[in-house]
Amino acid sequence: MRFIDRFFLTVVCFLSVTAICTSQLQPTISGTSSTESTHFNKGLVVLGITGNEIDTLPPVLTFSEECGDYLCRATELRDYGVDPNISAQVDQGIFDIFIRDSVNSNYELQLITSPKISPLPKITTFDFKLVVKDRTQDAEAMLVVIDRAGKFVEKTFSYKAVPLPKISHSALTFRVFKADSTVTTTISISNPGMDTMYIDSMKLQDGSVFTITKGKILSRFALAPRNEHRFTIVYTSVKASIKDTTPDKDLLKVFFASCRMDRNIPLEGRYEKSSIAVSKSSIVLQSVSDGSNGGFDETGYDTLSFVNTTNSNITIESIYLGFRYCIYNCGGSSFILGVS
Repeated sequence: MRFIDRFFLTVVCFLSVTAICTSQLQPTISGTSSTESTHFNKGLVVLGITGNEIDTLPPVLTFSEECGDYLCRATELRDYGVDPNISAQVDQGIFDIFIRDSVNSNYELQLITSPKISPLPKITTFDFKLVVKDRTQDAEAMLVVIDRAGKFVEKTFSYKAVPLPKISHSALTFRVFKADSTVTTTISISNPGMDTMYIDSMKLQDGSVFTITKGKILSRFALAPRNEHRFTIVYTSVKASIKDTTPDKDLLKVFFASCRMDRNIPLEGRYEKSSIAVSKSSIVLQSVSDGSNGGFDETGYDTLSFVNTTNSNITIESIYLGFRYCIYNCGGSSFILGVS
């Protein structure tokens, strides 16, 4: 064969092999890219391989899970040896991390190492999170990590939602108006789901002036579906005897067996001075009779006002009249005005 023919055949073969290698490196994964480069979204990868350097291994993905949230690390650095038959293996770095749009459901990708992934400079290790957006709903995501040589790894992450408990109070405020008095409130925890819910325990952070009486849970308690558990909080003020209006504060902690369900309920109690000023101490009302059929042609009336002289709210539950009996020389009927 002539020299020109051999040279032409060699060039054609080299170009064919190069074309085959290049076509194998172009990814066919679709999704929302987190990289700054726009080449990836067009199906093109700008390679950093030169000479005989070949990156044949995909990135390594490791992760830990807590209540459906995943802390992940993608790396090109391996703690095991590469294929001994590939002596020219060169890790090219992380190119992109994203969630497949077709299966993204209720998961959010949060990058940690940097706000964005750049093809250059080369990044060999990248940390990120998959976080459940709404814990009342199931979540699933197909995660894709691709390196600068077009090699990629896929992993499906999922979370199964558990109905959250319903608690009657998110915070409690207690008021006492005299010394040696107590105030009680009942709290209910209900299970809205169709599966049994487990309450591990409940306790007060301080427990000096607040106490849990009826319904206290000290060990794991099974709360059946559509059922509720009631317990009572009692507040006893030790400051009322010295007229101290400084609030007492505590924190009620309820621990559930399922993760991310624990609840903290702030408690506040205080002594408040109860004082109402009345505009008049007494009222005299007169009615004049016209002498016919015992009727009255004039009716007496007057106005009273009540003033709250404290710096806190006072609730008036009722205003009533009580008849005062007169046995001798009364000169008319007498009533007592009562306020409660």
